Amino acid sequence: MKVLFVITSWDFGGAEMQVLALAKEMQTLGNEVLIVSLIPENKDFLKKSKGIVVENLNMKRGFPDLGALFRLKKILKSFRPDVVHAHMIHAVILARLTHLLVKIARLVSTAHSINEGGRLRELLYRYTDSFSDVNTNVSQVGTDLYLQKGIFKHKVNSFFIPNGIALPVLDLSKESKTALKQELDLKNEFVFLAVGRLELAKDYHNLIQAITILKTKHKDFKVLIAGEGTQRSVIEIAIKNNNLEENALLLGRRNDIPNLLQLADSFVMSSAWEGLPIAILEAASYQLPAVVTAVGGCGEVIENKKNGFIVPPKDAVALANAMQKMMALSLEDRKQMGLASLNKVKHTYELSKVVQQWLKIYSIEN
Repeated sequence: MKVLFVITSWDFGGAEMQVLALAKEMQTLGNEVLIVSLIPENKDFLKKSKGIVVENLNMKRGFPDLGALFRLKKILKSFRPDVVHAHMIHAVILARLTHLLVKIARLVSTAHSINEGGRLRELLYRYTDSFSDVNTNVSQVGTDLYLQKGIFKHKVNSFFIPNGIALPVLDLSKESKTALKQELDLKNEFVFLAVGRLELAKDYHNLIQAITILKTKHKDFKVLIAGEGTQRSVIEIAIKNNNLEENALLLGRRNDIPNLLQLADSFVMSSAWEGLPIAILEAASYQLPAVVTAVGGCGEVIENKKNGFIVPPKDAVALANAMQKMMALSLEDRKQMGLASLNKVKHTYELSKVVQQWLKIYSIEN
């Protein structure tokens, strides 16, 4: 089978990481794979794609480009895929419109959020729906919401297919853990880890407020924030203004997230909206309990009091209280939560199982 993935960007992000994982697994299973990014690839992320062919349509972020339709058409006529699988709204709309210029054997459209960014985008999604053979969302709540809003028009060809993740190897040695703690100037504090782009959707303002509240009750904790984005300077200012330099540490983009997950005591995510964050699945696969907001598919991975705590979005008091509850748990209780998370991943989100779901979607007759 020849599969063409079309995605808005090829950069460090959850959707990109998922497409890369799918592409590698598909290729391992003997399928021919090509990835097309609308905008030029991030060179550092491109290095992670070794062994996978990646092309771009040379679009500029934020600028419509009708010529991209013809560039994608050219790629389609050359590659002749059995399936075109578009991810994220810009890529979905472009792939659907290209269907007007060239026949696409099977077009699958995947949404990675419960928020497409406004009414106009939702209308574009809805009015181009007929060009897709299959619509999917990475969370059940997102799938149901899109059907309710009419963004997905027909239940018969709309499905929930979750993000998938490969089970990790727990290999951080005692020596490596000690070295990492020294690098980050950690001693015996309780360590929360937040992973995600520094963008509005992740609502780090909410997390900073929660840390400020938590600091009035506890001093002996740190929140490590791994990621980069447009909100970095705003977050830095908030940390400084609230005197949180000893409790909140911006790590920037890291290539050792698995090591950080094995170092931390708990994962934390403060998002205002989500699809199904890869970061939560990574934390769960490393048996890390989590405190997360009830957005998108987060509540499908984290069950309150079973493998973590789940709180309303944009509620810093609730987030701080849940973080405090996590800190109060015994090590054994946190280990039991972590084990419950791992079992959840094995049952629902293991990459090999998710890929089999995609292969079934790809082969369903119209």
